[in-house]
Amino acid sequence: MRCHKFAKTSWWLVPFYHRQWWYQRQMFYHYKWCYGCLNALALISVAAGIVVGFVLENTTLVACLTAASTVIKGWNDFKKFSFKNDMCRFAFTTYDKTLIELRGLPMEEFEGFLIKMQTLDGTIADFTTCIRQVRANNDFATTTAIKAEVRSCEW
Repeated sequence: MRCHKFAKTSWWLVPFYHRQWWYQRQMFYHYKWCYGCLNALALISVAAGIVVGFVLENTTLVACLTAASTVIKGWNDFKKFSFKNDMCRFAFTTYDKTLIELRGLPMEEFEGFLIKMQTLDGTIADFTTCIRQVRANNDFATTTAIKAEVRSCEW
């Protein structure tokens, strides 16, 4: 295997940013699933209320189904799943770009890269939710293996 340019300067950053990318991707899919399920449940309850109201002409049942769908939609808005989804998408695409950038990073630009990443890491930490580290570490260790070409290089 061929050694990359980053082998001597930033080999330790690749596993770190790969793990961050994996965490944020998992959180993105979690929030996307929650947002989609709650919206679907709210729409189904509204549709059921319309059908039940037309067929049975029971106003109490229609009011209960409408109230339930309002509560579900309100919970979805209260938890801000759409905002969390957008922020996790930003985080995992940023870490993806970071991993790509690390592959061709010249040694002269390493200090500037670190300063840029400190700023981005601070922004991501401010806008995304905290990750449950113990569970995330166990999931990461059992489902993925970091393929670091750096370790196979002969120095």
